[in-house]
Amino acid sequence: MSSDVFVEPEDVSGSARAASAAPRWVRGPVVEAGEIAQFFGSTLKSAIRHPRGYWLQTRDEMYDLLRFGFVPCFATVGIFSFVVCSVGYGLMSVLGTPDRMGQFVLLIGLRETVPFMTGMVVAGVMGTAVTADLGARKIREEIDALYVLGLDPTRLLVIPRVIGLATMQLLLSMVAVAATIFCALLVGVVIGDVTLAVFFDSLLRNMTPPELLGMLVKTFLMGALIAAVHCFKGIRVGGGPQDVGRAVNQAVVTAFLGIFLLDLFFNAIMYALFPELQTIR
Repeated sequence: MSSDVFVEPEDVSGSARAASAAPRWVRGPVVEAGEIAQFFGSTLKSAIRHPRGYWLQTRDEMYDLLRFGFVPCFATVGIFSFVVCSVGYGLMSVLGTPDRMGQFVLLIGLRETVPFMTGMVVAGVMGTAVTADLGARKIREEIDALYVLGLDPTRLLVIPRVIGLATMQLLLSMVAVAATIFCALLVGVVIGDVTLAVFFDSLLRNMTPPELLGMLVKTFLMGALIAAVHCFKGIRVGGGPQDVGRAVNQAVVTAFLGIFLLDLFFNAIMYALFPELQTIR
C-alpha cells in the first residue's frame, strides 16, 4: 500500500525535473504554447456554454476590424500577387506554357498567398490593435475593476475579439481572392497574351472542392490562432506602458511563427488526404 502511495509523487517529480532540465529556449516556447492553448480552450468553452450576451460587442468589433483592415488587405495582397504573377507569367512564357496561368494562380495564389498574406495583415494591423487595447485596459486596472463588479472580462472583452479576428480573417480572405484573380488577369490577359477564356478554363478545371474547402479551413484556423495569441498577450500584460509595447511585439512575432508552422503542417495533411491536389489537369 505504501509503495502505491509514493509511486505517483516520484513520477511527477521526475517529470518536473526533466522539464526543468530542458534548455530555456525549448521550455519557454512550449510552456507559452500550452498556456495559449489553455486560454483559447477556456474562452471557447465559455462562448459555447453560454452563447449570449456578447454578440453586440462582437458586431461592433467586427465593424472596426473591417474598417481598419479592408484597404491594407486588398493593397498588400494585390501588390504581392502582381509581383508573383509577373514572375510566374514570365517563367511560363519561357517554358512555352502561358496558357497555364490560371492553374498557377490557383496553386500559388489561392492555395498559399491568400491565407498566408491575409494572416499577416490581420495579425499586423488588427491583431496589434487588439493586443494594445487589452493591454492598456489591463495596466489601467479596468479588467480588475470588472472582476470587482462581478463581471467576466472574458465574455465582455476577449470573446468578441476572438470571434471578430477569426471571422474577419475568413471574410478578408474573400477580398484577397478577388485581389489575386484581378492581378492575375491584369498580368496574363491585359498585359500578356493569354485570352480570358483560356485563363478561366485553366483556373476552373483545376479548382476542386478539396481545394476550396482546404483554403477556407486553413484561413479560419489561422484566424483562430491569431486571435488566441493576440488576446492572450494583451490580457496578460503586467507593468506599465512599455510592457504593452513589448506584448504587441511579442504577439506579432508569435503569430507570424504560428502561421508559418500551421501552413506547413496543414499543407502536409492536405496532400496526404487528397493526393489529387498534386496533379495537373
